[in-house]
Amino acid sequence: MNKEEFDKKKKRLMDKITNPVERNRICLYCKEPFFAYRTDKYFCNDNCSMTNYNENVRPVKELEKLYNDIDMQQQEKERLINSFKTRDNILRRNIEIIDYLNIDLLLGSDYPKVLLTNLGIDFRISDDKKIVPDTLDAYELIMGHYRLTLLDDNVIHIKNNIQP
Repeated sequence: MNKEEFDKKKKRLMDKITNPVERNRICLYCKEPFFAYRTDKYFCNDNCSMTNYNENVRPVKELEKLYNDIDMQQQEKERLINSFKTRDNILRRNIEIIDYLNIDLLLGSDYPKVLLTNLGIDFRISDDKKIVPDTLDAYELIMGHYRLTLLDDNVIHIKNNIQP
């Protein structure tokens, strides 16, 4: 222990000796004088302590709980919104968009890739990805009961896999 630490401890102990804690206090609730047998006593009796808690502390805690509940509801709402962005929901949305298109049941139909993208189809999400027969690097995307084939860089052929 160095000289500075020693001086701090000495001063603190001397303050306790020369300035003892005042035990004659005024109750924080009823404002009546009382003698505090303990240094952490601020109410004259348990009744004043509990009444003060019920009138002053509890409403603050309930308000904090209410704000926490609102925060939890907001977090739940954000979680729900984020769940719409999951893979299954994106795939479901892709299929719903394709369902609204007029697709020839026997031959299928061609659509510009830009149009399908603007409608909201996310080509990164699909049920399966299969190589097109007799090609090296052409793939078909399977979305539900639809097969999407990229014919060139701008046109996608959509065919219904379910035979009429």
